[in-house]
Amino acid sequence: FGEVFNICASEHPSRVDFYSWKCKTDNLPSPEFDLEQDIQISKIVSNEKSKSILNFAYKFDSPFQF
Repeated sequence: FGEVFNICASEHPSRVDFYSWKCKTDNLPSPEFDLEQDIQISKIVSNEKSKSILNFAYKFDSPFQF
């Protein structure tokens, strides 16, 4: 295609929310975070191009559903 498509969930939880949830679901110790660093806005990857050009429908729209 000569295009780059991002294949990812539409929802983008924070690192703190995702890893805390994952550790809890896997019965692992809660991770520790540098909240000052984690509050900074990071890059968000968009899947809009794959949905609009390829008409791609995601089975899971949230990382919490994987």
